[in-house]
Amino acid sequence: MNPHPAQAGQGPAQAPSQERSRRRRTTLLNAAVTLLTEGGFNAVTHRAVASRARLPLAATTYYFASRDQLLAEAFAQLVETELATTRTWITRHGLAALTDQVATADRTRQLGLWELYVHAGRDPVLQHIARRWTDGCVHLIAETLGLPGTDPRVRLLYTTVSTLWLEHVVEQRPLGQARDLLTLALSHATRKDPMTGPIHHLALRTDWDDARAAGEYRISTLGRTLEQEGFIHCSRDLTQLHGVHTAYYSHLSEPLLVLDIDPTGLDIRFENGFPHLYGPLPVTAVTATRPYRPAAPGESTP
Repeated sequence: MNPHPAQAGQGPAQAPSQERSRRRRTTLLNAAVTLLTEGGFNAVTHRAVASRARLPLAATTYYFASRDQLLAEAFAQLVETELATTRTWITRHGLAALTDQVATADRTRQLGLWELYVHAGRDPVLQHIARRWTDGCVHLIAETLGLPGTDPRVRLLYTTVSTLWLEHVVEQRPLGQARDLLTLALSHATRKDPMTGPIHHLALRTDWDDARAAGEYRISTLGRTLEQEGFIHCSRDLTQLHGVHTAYYSHLSEPLLVLDIDPTGLDIRFENGFPHLYGPLPVTAVTATRPYRPAAPGESTP
């Protein structure tokens, strides 16, 4: 595929500034996307797009000087639209419901995305657009998990979803155990790596004394139990712990303890950058306790 005419210096077919011209160009591009999703790569021609848009053939060639440009822009619009749809879905339903999105998505539009991947292997322009889809999905997952996009757990989750998507959309396999696989991948992606050391929790001394007697700790945060909150708030490091103290505990005169927690074997999920423990905290998982001391300026340990 040749580059966009503007890139090749061949005199671009640009839309005039008039609103009517912009609307015509948008109509043509929407028609190209529809043809792409309905009939695939070969269905998109200047003549077919003009016919679908109910505009003269000359209008198509005016705005899109080559079929390559027309296809590239159609693929690019499809990618941006589907990324926006995926973002909305994740915001409303969470990552755990992505299999439901795969099951209910418009199959023709999903096939259009996979066709992009097929042709991108031989076309640098389409390859750039395909990477936009991949990078956009990875960014959405990383943003939701509160992890950097370079974290291998983000890539693991994206790869899991993509594989399930491929099997369902292209091969038309039933989703079957897809939810279980996604849950497993999500659990791994949100679990703190034990090699990074303990996580931490601020506790009232009286609450910790009660937990030692009961064998487990069930306080989520100040004034909230595990049953009320659904998980126990923790901190990744001592800097986060100081921030939690400043925001929620600084007005208290009652003694506070820092609980150092070994996350091994616990259901720890990172959400909005903070580790959350789903389930009670066994006292045996607390490796050390010590009185909390507010940090002095420039200090990073309690």
